[in-house]
Amino acid sequence: MALTGLQLIRQREQQIKSNDHSDDVYIDALLAGAKGKIAETLKYFRDHYAVDGVLSVSEMRSNVNNDDYELWQDFIQRYGPRLMKDEAASYRLKSAKQQAGIDREHLLGSMVAISIAYAALGVNDYNGQTLMNEAIQSMRFQNKFMRTRGNMPQDTSELVETGAIKLINAATQGLSIEDRVWLRTDALRDQVTATFDRAFQVGLDDAYYQSHLFKESSKSNNSASKHFKSANGYLANSLLRDKKAGVAALAGAIVAEQNSLNVGYWYNVEDGHVCEQCIQLTNASPYSSHDIPGAPHNGCRCFVVYYKI
Repeated sequence: MALTGLQLIRQREQQIKSNDHSDDVYIDALLAGAKGKIAETLKYFRDHYAVDGVLSVSEMRSNVNNDDYELWQDFIQRYGPRLMKDEAASYRLKSAKQQAGIDREHLLGSMVAISIAYAALGVNDYNGQTLMNEAIQSMRFQNKFMRTRGNMPQDTSELVETGAIKLINAATQGLSIEDRVWLRTDALRDQVTATFDRAFQVGLDDAYYQSHLFKESSKSNNSASKHFKSANGYLANSLLRDKKAGVAALAGAIVAEQNSLNVGYWYNVEDGHVCEQCIQLTNASPYSSHDIPGAPHNGCRCFVVYYKI
């Protein structure tokens, strides 16, 4: 049984919310993998070099030995081949290699950098696929909605895909979405390294490890978990969501232009997180298809439904 126009709109609302949730879960899993590997690596140094249960600066600024070198080689074998295939990642791998042999603290810092760079690559791969999917979903929704009104949509697949690729790769203030991912994950690397340095300064024992470094609910600046959570919020709920809104709007506009749809109705996703600006834009509908408002804020989840009148 064919869905009505209103049912399609409700379905699109749920699709947007579900996609956003998937983004948050997937990117969090990528970062959690890096965090887990970093925690495992730090535990190696605690288990091998702590004195009376405390790991301090003096132990970490000692020269690396054969066991440390083997640990490093395992890292390179695991992450190196993938990192070498990407220009930005290979630069970070090279920088990490240059620092790794100075002492144990630098070796740990290099492993932090490599773990996070590997996660950043995963985020960029995911973003590219997700943004194209969002453009296609937006186009298909508009096409299905047209059919509920007895109209046969033009084939806009090639135009939408070409436009989406251009928008995905476009720079804003000189930075692409990939550049912004690298900037944020580089900041995460520096934050985590700084938390470890502070831990070694005061003496890293089990209590500090559990209550400061890797306690999920900690709000302390000495919490690695807090920094990972903050990075996930930016990457999934700000950066990616904003770009998704752009490609979805572009796809809808292409369908409207190619099918001479001249009116657009603004819809929000009708949950408790919809802001007052978006409610006002919904209430002010309809708009001329040539005068559709832009997203009023970063991370907007609203969408436009086009009609022919």
